[in-house]
Amino acid sequence: MADRHLKWVPVPAWQKAGSTVDGGGSGGDDGGMQARISLLEAANLEIRDRLVKIETRLNALASKEDLAHLRAELHASLNVQTWRIIGAVTLLTGAVYYLAKFGH
Repeated sequence: MADRHLKWVPVPAWQKAGSTVDGGGSGGDDGGMQARISLLEAANLEIRDRLVKIETRLNALASKEDLAHLRAELHASLNVQTWRIIGAVTLLTGAVYYLAKFGH
């Protein structure tokens, strides 16, 4: 399984050069905002990877339409097989009757 802990992603040089996320007013940036955003970005990458894996698995599963098509196909093939069996039994019954009546 994947590591469930957040991983530290290095901050690019252009972000280290004294830039703050909250540029004006009071509140918002307590000095640790950049680190928190970096952790969120790293978590976002892991979440995207997991989502891709889930979507890949879902694509391999049958949908309701696939199951309905499979059910109709199975019904049709069973119908054909049933009529073949009925025909074979009728043919064998006729052959046995013919041999019993005219086979002496």
